[in-house]
Amino acid sequence: MKNFIQTKISCIYPQINLLKAKMPFYTNLYSYTNISYWVKSTPSTLLLLKEEKQLIRVYFFTNDFIELEELITDLTHDKNLCIEILQKQPEIYFKTLKPQALYLRLRKTLTPLSPSSESHTNFDNINPKTLHKLLFKDFNPNFDHLPNLKMLQNRFKNRHILSVRTQNIIYSYLIFTHTGKSAYLNFIANYGDKQSLLEIWKVFYQKLNTLEVKFLHLWCDTLNLKALNMYQKENFSIDGLKNYIYIKLSKTNGGGAYKRLRNKYLLTILILGSNREKTDNANRFVSNSVKQVA
Repeated sequence: MKNFIQTKISCIYPQINLLKAKMPFYTNLYSYTNISYWVKSTPSTLLLLKEEKQLIRVYFFTNDFIELEELITDLTHDKNLCIEILQKQPEIYFKTLKPQALYLRLRKTLTPLSPSSESHTNFDNINPKTLHKLLFKDFNPNFDHLPNLKMLQNRFKNRHILSVRTQNIIYSYLIFTHTGKSAYLNFIANYGDKQSLLEIWKVFYQKLNTLEVKFLHLWCDTLNLKALNMYQKENFSIDGLKNYIYIKLSKTNGGGAYKRLRNKYLLTILILGSNREKTDNANRFVSNSVKQVA
């Protein structure tokens, strides 16, 4: 990485604090896990790159959004560049790129289930290795922030993977995260009929009830009309936060070409402006044939 140095985030805490003390301030990094990043620094911006199997994620701290755009457009990279801007209104945007997708955040307030409405349905799980393969078939690794195997193993351990299945046939599954009174629905897929979809929702609500969750959130692509219709039936509402997704193709300077959700490898950035709410994986609804696994 030209003009980037590899360092752990703890080594740049002083620079982060200096940027945070000035306004305006934009960042997309909220969990300061002390791992190594490739870092480029200016007086107004810290640009951090983290390479993963399918993509490179970019994080930043900046007081100057124009300078940030210049740093990004000047990058020459072998993998495509994806930039996500979270905001309620399009107050900040890139001039050299056009948004290729728009995700909406939805929310739902849950009411406790009465004892009579609960059942003894088993919260069937899926082996993390099997689920990892399914996720890469069912979802878009470019935009859906797919978890790696280690993350899925932790979800498995925490019982955050639910499914409707009979022996080696999977009819539906979902993955969620849970913190206190809130939960995020990260992924839901249904391969069966309407009944298996109703069943996975029932199992999910029962699980959330045992965890005493009051608020449920998720992200949905505005072009995924089937999913939006399903969430409307489940009484989700739009909370106002939107995710504007931009694309810059690999091996280009400046704006480059762009196209919709079809590139295999992306450099992914999540940008939060003044509304610094933390996000999780995007959510998508899949309807396909029933999956049979070994």
